[in-house]
Amino acid sequence: MKIAIIDDNETMGEVLSQMLKINDHDCDFYRRGISFINSIDFDYDLILIDMLLPDILGTSLIMEIRQRHIDATIIVMSVDLNQQLLSKVHDMGISFFLQKPFKFEVLKEIICYVEKNNKLISDFTHIKKSSKHVLLITNGSNFKITNNDNVKKVRADEMGVMQETEGLFLIEHVNINTLSTFFDYFLDNKLFLKKSKFILRIDFKLDQLEVEIKNKPKLKSLIKTHSYIFDV
Repeated sequence: MKIAIIDDNETMGEVLSQMLKINDHDCDFYRRGISFINSIDFDYDLILIDMLLPDILGTSLIMEIRQRHIDATIIVMSVDLNQQLLSKVHDMGISFFLQKPFKFEVLKEIICYVEKNNKLISDFTHIKKSSKHVLLITNGSNFKITNNDNVKKVRADEMGVMQETEGLFLIEHVNINTLSTFFDYFLDNKLFLKKSKFILRIDFKLDQLEVEIKNKPKLKSLIKTHSYIFDV
């Protein structure tokens, strides 16, 4: 993976960079957030950001990254991961956090998880590679999916327009009722819908999804049969 580290602690940044390179990753280290923003190379798969940078707030840097449509997964690093900070960055689509000091093995586990899910996304978006036609995603780090130029975005009440064309569709703001409606629609239009892929961004957490479908065996079976679930 191509990884950027943004941290004003030069010793930690250099050591972490070297360890990542030893593990076959391409890694760049920046001591300032502005230096990263001014870089001409934004082709990163993963960005590690310290929240206490001297030149820019970590949250401001995340916003700047997203505004520039850099579709990397972001990991937040901080000595103080308080609940207020966690809540704020989670609302910005960040799902991975490292409290300093952390063990390198913890970072390796996150990287493995990200690589696995990136492969899932890649396979899913290539229609001939994936056997399933539905991807359920939560409101987390799914920037790479939702900002894909090949994705056709439709509202939950516009599902009928999907009959007019084929491709990769993103249906946003999906609640449990919309989910049921979609799978009923999916069943009624099997032959046509088999030529397309559908990403459903659900407006609730996965544990809530499990509760909601517990007493809906038909819906539960349809989700299991036709869907991947991606919780970042």
